[in-house]
Amino acid sequence: MQSHQRLWCALGALTAAGLAAPSAGAITIDPVSNNSFTGAAEIPIVGEIGALAFPITLDTTGSDVDFFKLNLRRDQVIVISTGTNFGPFVDSPDTTLALLDSEGQLVAGVNDNSGSNNQADALGSLVQATITETGEYFLVVSGSGDLDFDGLIDPAPGDLTNQAAAGHGETGLYLLSVSFLTIPSPGAAALALMAGALAATSRARSRR
Repeated sequence: MQSHQRLWCALGALTAAGLAAPSAGAITIDPVSNNSFTGAAEIPIVGEIGALAFPITLDTTGSDVDFFKLNLRRDQVIVISTGTNFGPFVDSPDTTLALLDSEGQLVAGVNDNSGSNNQADALGSLVQATITETGEYFLVVSGSGDLDFDGLIDPAPGDLTNQAAAGHGETGLYLLSVSFLTIPSPGAAALALMAGALAATSRARSRR
């Protein structure tokens, strides 16, 4: 089991048991009003963090969409995922995930695949992107099949039954995870190689 999957399981178990509820004054990023760009909940990014994870829910309406905003820097490589592997006693949604720029244009996604080899987490989603411009971005999470993130699944093209758009129908707990990959520059890689060579030379001399 990969480290992020272990984190999903651990936080999911704690949340389900009521042990990971936010304390007074804690950051809450899943307010009821975060179902639009204007109501997007802010994810605090402080420095070059390793990872952030937040237990979130798609509510019982079956048409909930969660919007989150965060500030990113050029050349950052961001990895966003929704984990749903909380065991048989916790309802988890089949999610769709995307990263959008400040104008609402698609940067990465729409993704409905966790990228995990763990079949128990097949409902999750995974998106990775290299940021090309510093600025504000949006993460959007909805239920599977909602490709335009309005909470609804539109009738298939050519459907002549006059069927109205219906809610995606997905509800329950998921873990929103945000992390960054560190891509060393050529100069940093060269310095690391030089440091390794010097250390090896020093060890060889010490054995003489």
